[in-house]
Amino acid sequence: YWKRNFYVTFEDDPIGIRTRDFIGTNTLLWGSDYPHGDSVFPNSQKVLNEVLRDCTPEERYEMTVKNVVELYRLPFTLEGPSQAKVGAGVGRK
Repeated sequence: YWKRNFYVTFEDDPIGIRTRDFIGTNTLLWGSDYPHGDSVFPNSQKVLNEVLRDCTPEERYEMTVKNVVELYRLPFTLEGPSQAKVGAGVGRK
C-alpha cells in the first residue's frame, strides 16, 4: 500500500535520509525547500553531498533523479546513476 500511494521528501536532516533503511529509496525524494528562508539554497550541493555521503550511486540516482521523473511523468530519458551529478563524487564510508 505504502509504495503505491506515498512519497517521502527530506532536506538536510539525518533522520530523513535514514528512512531509506525502512522504506527503501524508490519512494524517497530530496528537496531543497527553495525559495523558503530556511532552505539549504544556495548551499544545496554542499548539503546534499553531506547528506548522501553514505548512499550508493544507485540510491543517489533514485532520490535525486529517477523518482521525481517517474512521479511527475516528466519527459526525460532515464539513463541510470550517471545522471545523478549531485553527490556523484562522494563515496561510501
